[in-house]
Order: sequence, then C-alpha cells, then structure tokens
Amino acid sequence: MKIIINKNISYEEFKKQIKTKPKNEIINSTENYIREFEEKYNMGSNDFYLKYNKGQIEDHNDDFDNWYCKILTFSKYTDIKPDNINFINRG
Repeated sequence: MKIIINKNISYEEFKKQIKTKPKNEIINSTENYIREFEEKYNMGSNDFYLKYNKGQIEDHNDDFDNWYCKILTFSKYTDIKPDNINFINRG
C-alpha cells in the first residue's frame, strides 16, 4: 500500500501515516518537504530551526509549524541534529 503525504494534513494524521511507511520512504518524503520550505522561504532549515526556537520568526504561519515538525521527523529518522539540517545549498 502506498501512502502519499499531503503537506496540508494535520500533524496527528502525519504521525499515523509515518507508522505505516518504511523508514527510507519517510526520510525521502520528509527531505522533499524540507527542501520545498527552504526554497520557498530562502532559508536553510538549520537557521529556521534556531530562529523558531528563539521566537524570532516573524509573520508566523502554518507552514512554519509544518516545517518545524518535518525537521524533527527528519532528525528522528536520520539521527542528524535539527540545527545541522540544511539542503538549500546542496544538490
């Protein structure tokens, strides 16, 4: 069974879908979402993560909550610290 993650679903629904997907699919789909957010906001996830935690994100919106959750998910499944995740300047 193939599950497609919609970036507009709730975090709870996202967690349910994660439980049914293989680890490599979770990593790949989460990385794709992170890349989209980095491109959309022209900011690396490492910078975003630090600013989010310090309350320095202006014009807060749902994208930022989703981005933050994707960073934590990616970190959990890859053992990469959230403040080290950055795809904006990578291939």
